[in-house]
Amino acid sequence: PNPLTSSAPPLLCSSWAVPPLLGIAYIILGYILPRVIELLTNTQGDSRVDAPADQRIDTGELKNRAILAVTSTAFIIKLSDILQTHDAIALGGHPFILDATTKLGIMAAADAIQWVALDRTPVALVAATITAFGGPLSELPFVANGFWHYLPE
Repeated sequence: PNPLTSSAPPLLCSSWAVPPLLGIAYIILGYILPRVIELLTNTQGDSRVDAPADQRIDTGELKNRAILAVTSTAFIIKLSDILQTHDAIALGGHPFILDATTKLGIMAAADAIQWVALDRTPVALVAATITAFGGPLSELPFVANGFWHYLPE
């Protein structure tokens, strides 16, 4: 049965292949791609375990950074949801029209703030830019071939 036409809750309307695919994507994007970019640009991230003692990140700071990363990413995902499902929002009692350019600007600003707060390295910026374009493009063959579906509006 098609999960989109069944009475299953929306949480269960997904292909079982999505979690493993996301796991592979996270390994590539979070571990492999940054190291490839570091090699190509001849730079090193600031969180390396084998970095000199004065350049290592404290474990407590790393934990705080991880919490901030997860929290801010959840916020960005929710912001994307709100922007995708609303054509206007009210700010201070005044309607604010959300066209595609405005939505893109808001998302880019949120992403830039997250990058500044968490990392500030060129490697992370390049990896994030590649992901911003490559992520949605990589979904196209899967969606086009019915491998996974988005819920209808």
